[in-house]
Amino acid sequence: MLEGLTGTGKSSTIAALGRIGLAPACVVSEEETLGDAMDELPPDERVGPAFTRRLEAVIARLERERPSTFLLERGHLSYMALVPRWELVDAFDARLGDLGARLALLVVPVEALSARSLLREEYGGADFQAFAERFGSVTAALEALRVSQARRVDALTRTRLPHRTFDTSSKDWDRVARDVAAWAASP
Repeated sequence: MLEGLTGTGKSSTIAALGRIGLAPACVVSEEETLGDAMDELPPDERVGPAFTRRLEAVIARLERERPSTFLLERGHLSYMALVPRWELVDAFDARLGDLGARLALLVVPVEALSARSLLREEYGGADFQAFAERFGSVTAALEALRVSQARRVDALTRTRLPHRTFDTSSKDWDRVARDVAAWAASP
């Protein structure tokens, strides 16, 4: 699994894995695993089975198909970042463990959140996800991003999955991809 806040380099790392010949047999995009879960559901459904329906479908498919290698772009830690209740994702953690999943969490230093996750350089410094509007201000949006990353890091204390964090400050995607692939293949 490849987890991380928006802008930490999940898509860039996946592209680099393909470019350097280390792509897994099955790559499941974040649109399949998470999509816009918080925006798609009414507030009363954000803590029940409807909230995790995408992740349920993806894991059920992996359990049926048993690909030799797989990579989920976002998974249960992203759900924890949105609704921090481990009981909502604990069963997914166990099922992913049964599938032999490992968890790579991409992070950036808090001081880089503005440039990497909010006012992204690749979008000309624009808030392409309208986080500031959604949260009321740039300051509030940055705090929400900080909390989101912190919740993912905290969730590592709960997971049964082998896990490691990777700082992507360098944006050296080939190196990040090689590091992630080497760690995922290690015993």
